[in-house]
Amino acid sequence: DDLSREIARRQSISAARPSVEDVVNWWRENNGRLEACDNIKEGFDLIEVPKAGDKSITARHVGQCSLAALHLGANTDRLARLLDLLPEKENHDMVVSYQTAAKSDKPRFSDPLQMAVVSPRDGISLQAEYIRVQLPVVAPDNTKLIVSYCF
Repeated sequence: DDLSREIARRQSISAARPSVEDVVNWWRENNGRLEACDNIKEGFDLIEVPKAGDKSITARHVGQCSLAALHLGANTDRLARLLDLLPEKENHDMVVSYQTAAKSDKPRFSDPLQMAVVSPRDGISLQAEYIRVQLPVVAPDNTKLIVSYCF
């Protein structure tokens, strides 16, 4: 039945999703370089470092098992559209948060955050609480990005 398929689907995704410890340990082991991450990259999003004056963040990659993908049905285009719907203050705070993370040499853990979420599968509205970890990384082309992992 549908419920059994949905439970099996979620269990499969949960098994593939890296833990916060996996992501932070990978970051430390690779000295902040975006490499050797094939086994975990679908669990996080990659965000471009916002420039001064940016009104919103821009995702370069949305992992298939990231919280944005699982709970918002997001890919890079859908996430951009969803971010455009946020109040200006929330977008501003997010931009500042990623700018600050880009200057850090340590993982940045947010306070618990809340977001109203409408399930893309069944249209049910939920309140989601999560914590975001931001990790500054340097891509192989020397572009600075931020790994965003939410749990």
